[in-house]
Amino acid sequence: MGFKARTGRGMARRWRGIATATALSCLALPALATAAETLPGKAIAGDGVLAETKPLHNLSREDLRRYRAAFDAQQRGDYAEADRQIANLDDLMLVGHLLRERYLDTARYSASQRELAEWLAAYDELPGYEEVEALAAAATPSGAGDGFAASRGTVGALDMMASPLDMMPLEPRGRDDASRTGVTRAIAPRIAAALRADRPDQAVQLLEEPRVGGRLDPLEQEIARADIAFHYYRMGDDRSAYELASAVADRSRAEVPMADWTAGLAAWRLGEPERAGIHFAALAEADNVSVWVVSAAAFWAARADLVAGRPERVLDHLSIAAAYPNSFYGLMATRLLGRDIAATPDLGQIDARSLNALAFDPSVQRAAALAAIGESDLASAELGQMRARLSPTETSGIDALAVRLGLVDPASHGSGRYPVPAWRPSEGLRVDRALLFAFAKQESGFNVHARSPVGAIGLMQLMPATARIVADRRGLDLGRKMQNLTDPGINLSLGQAYIEMLMGSADIGNNLFLVAASYNAGPGAAIKWLDEVKYNGDPLLFIESIPAAETRLFIERILANFWIYQARLGQTLETLDAAASGGWPIYVPQDRDAIRIGTKRNAG
Repeated sequence: MGFKARTGRGMARRWRGIATATALSCLALPALATAAETLPGKAIAGDGVLAETKPLHNLSREDLRRYRAAFDAQQRGDYAEADRQIANLDDLMLVGHLLRERYLDTARYSASQRELAEWLAAYDELPGYEEVEALAAAATPSGAGDGFAASRGTVGALDMMASPLDMMPLEPRGRDDASRTGVTRAIAPRIAAALRADRPDQAVQLLEEPRVGGRLDPLEQEIARADIAFHYYRMGDDRSAYELASAVADRSRAEVPMADWTAGLAAWRLGEPERAGIHFAALAEADNVSVWVVSAAAFWAARADLVAGRPERVLDHLSIAAAYPNSFYGLMATRLLGRDIAATPDLGQIDARSLNALAFDPSVQRAAALAAIGESDLASAELGQMRARLSPTETSGIDALAVRLGLVDPASHGSGRYPVPAWRPSEGLRVDRALLFAFAKQESGFNVHARSPVGAIGLMQLMPATARIVADRRGLDLGRKMQNLTDPGINLSLGQAYIEMLMGSADIGNNLFLVAASYNAGPGAAIKWLDEVKYNGDPLLFIESIPAAETRLFIERILANFWIYQARLGQTLETLDAAASGGWPIYVPQDRDAIRIGTKRNAG
């Protein structure tokens, strides 16, 4: 599952100010050398120099050879030879990777608690930190303090865009009055507890009590009312949801914009499209929400306009939504307006000068050095972790760099934000590449070493228990301690097999909304929501009425990714047309090698 990552620490933090968006256009990125020199073990790429340019790392030819020899020695289990090579190094930039590989090879090496603690203290900016931390925790005697910092966030696919139903928190941002903030922290949990227990009436009563709600300032009270209104909506009490949310919107929509979203959905479900349209249109004009929220609100405003008999407004609202063509609703609006879904630009069209500041980042320097000695998986992990701390507009440079380092096939690598890697499932393609890439982009950002806080691993973010079940059915070897889950071919095969299992269910079938919901929350939850959520036979309303915010966002991300990849691969967009016209998106494979699976589940 995807999880929003925290920024890396240690050395990466010291360089963060250098690798900024404004600096990306300052200097020219040196062309990477492509000549290779064959050495024992893996080949060293990028040793040559082209047109007086230099590689992105500072390692000498001798150090490159020593590192390659050290990695080869460790793969043989010859740690004495690896240590001899390390002792002769002039630059220690890759030693952390060497030690991590050694410590995680528990079958041949038993790392001491001191070794693990020292590694965690010295290399907290490296990918794989969580794996070493877990090993250290397992090695720590019960009841003993671990002596090292709490876990970092992991690389995750969820970016900074908020889901339309992600309500504002009870504590407003930017408060200067420490005493008032303390009051909020003391009161908000009581209201939140009532909502977690599905008792919005009790939350309203608490808000009206002088000892509770009376201690909140007016804005805090409005935010709490908006949150309560959404819970009324989630529980199916649309009238209460509308009355409370619309009142908040009328008074405070500038400060609490998402009240308009709840009011709009509640009015829509009540069969009052005129009222719904007013609230959706107001939210579409808000300047303090994400572009995903703006495009969603504008699209729903267009729907309300159409049903309410105001066709003159439909095109205007669809145009607002289509201004954000990579968003879920923006893609549907673009299609309804008769515009092409544009394939995003290839890496060759990206100005090399815009990539230069990346050269100053230690993650890039390590990635370049790792790529130069043939450790492409570790190099990809470095870039994947770096991607997690950049904004979406900056990540194209990372993917361009991956192509230049030879980490993906430049002939098959597309847009920086939507790469088309050469990876294939080890069992061969059984579902379309567009669908696999849609999940891999969302789940891991194509980081083969991604690991979530709950233990999901690799490109498709597979939980070990699920992976084991699927692997046993497929006869795939996961290796000791699941290390093979970081192999792209195996991970894609298992993720693909799980998608096939979901599609093979009569309750889910090839309905991509349900497949995505099941992948994120489990098939049981998706089927339960389909039976219990009040969505009036409207698939888009079904998505927006799912009680789990993460799943709502996940569905929209997967489908948006899928449609963009289909456009990049020159495929037809029947599922986009179906969703845009208010239907269920039913998957039909288009890749020649993919097979037809599942049932055409037409929910509702």
